Amino acid sequence: MSAAALPEPVAARPPEPLSSLHDTVTFSSNDWASAPDFAWIYGITVGWDGRSMLELAGRFGWSGEKIVRLRRLRRAYRRLQLEEERRSAASAAEGKEHLS
Repeated sequence: MSAAALPEPVAARPPEPLSSLHDTVTFSSNDWASAPDFAWIYGITVGWDGRSMLELAGRFGWSGEKIVRLRRLRRAYRRLQLEEERRSAASAAEGKEHLS
């Protein structure tokens, strides 16, 4: 293969495990409301709307404190995910500058 046929180097982006987990859960065919542990994972990685949260709380016997905890975990997860995405974008931008 000639050098002209090789693709241009692409700046390596750091891994984004939280975004990958979010996307995996979001695009999964699993019924995330079928069991309390699945619902908990979905609640942290994607988040439930208010109506769904109340329905799940009733179904699984979640207390008000548990709902508050899940919402806090979701906010913390999202903050970390956004930080991860910003770092990745900044790293990719730096890599492109070095390739130029």
